[in-house]
Amino acid sequence: MPPADRVTSLFLFFFDTDASTKQQFVAMSMGGYAASAVALVAALVWLPRDQLSGQVGLAIVGIGIVATLVAEVPTTIRVARGGPMPRGYVYRSS
Repeated sequence: MPPADRVTSLFLFFFDTDASTKQQFVAMSMGGYAASAVALVAALVWLPRDQLSGQVGLAIVGIGIVATLVAEVPTTIRVARGGPMPRGYVYRSS
């Protein structure tokens, strides 16, 4: 995953679907899910649940995790089962 040449979008990297295997794609996805789990645990440990700021922080983390589950998990499962690699956005072919 080479870093972007310059900041022209919100994406920090691009995933080269031609130079990478499906196993690499699934491994990258699993790393993202693990990071989401760590963020949830950190939020639960460090954010004050009895204050509005902590509740808002937990809600934001929760919304991010739900968005990840809805948007990314189906793609990861499809690729893991032998389906095509995704195209567009951060997925580029060389």
